[in-house]
Amino acid sequence: MTRNKRFKHRSAIIFLLTAAILIVSFSLVSSALPSALSVQSLESETVFNVDVVYAFVGKGPSEAPQSHFGVLHYPKSQYPSALYLNVTHDSSAEIESYDAIIEVYLIQIISDEGPTEKYIWFEGTNYSPSFSDSEKTSLTERVFDLIDLNTINGVRGHFRFNWTDNTSVLGGKVGSLGSYSSNPSGLGLWSAGKPNTISVTVHRIGCVTLDDDSISVRADMASAKATFQLEKYGEGFLSNKIVPADNLSQIDLFHPLA
Repeated sequence: MTRNKRFKHRSAIIFLLTAAILIVSFSLVSSALPSALSVQSLESETVFNVDVVYAFVGKGPSEAPQSHFGVLHYPKSQYPSALYLNVTHDSSAEIESYDAIIEVYLIQIISDEGPTEKYIWFEGTNYSPSFSDSEKTSLTERVFDLIDLNTINGVRGHFRFNWTDNTSVLGGKVGSLGSYSSNPSGLGLWSAGKPNTISVTVHRIGCVTLDDDSISVRADMASAKATFQLEKYGEGFLSNKIVPADNLSQIDLFHPLA
């Protein structure tokens, strides 16, 4: 091979490697979306209304490490977070043409000092009476096509069969409360200093649908974020829609539904 040809061959390899790096970078920015995923703005309204009805972030209770198979596990954060959700099914004729749907939401808990916790919550239901448990499993597995797990603190959700329109379910929870690690507890949202404010954002990042045995995954690039700020309360931050104000001093602020 001549020197000129070797140079052209080497340049082609460098170009391909550079293109590969750019593709990988775009994949990370796009939350590791697979190439087969249809990335588009969902024009339909959200099927589920996900409302954070209670949130508390603050100094957690003193807790001894727990032993699992001889390994000590500590609470992940000395300043845990706990957000409780009320979810309403608000369907439409367009959506009901599917056999089933799961919507995926990103919930962020943000300190003004910088640290942020990110959680995924999904909700789903079926519209076909013949929808099966095995189909539910297949549908739920595809939720992870919308998520870059390297950037997420946790994934939870519900799927309810035959969910009646305009009915609500209270009790879903996200946050660092109840999460453990083999490393000593960190400072969580206090890791860059005590926050002056804590805010929460909620928005749909996509959906997974089943239609005639075909599963589609679509990313939502335009859904508006619902944002609100917690109020300072004692040594922490609170948002409360469900506990009478006079009762707050009598409850465990991390477990309002207990």
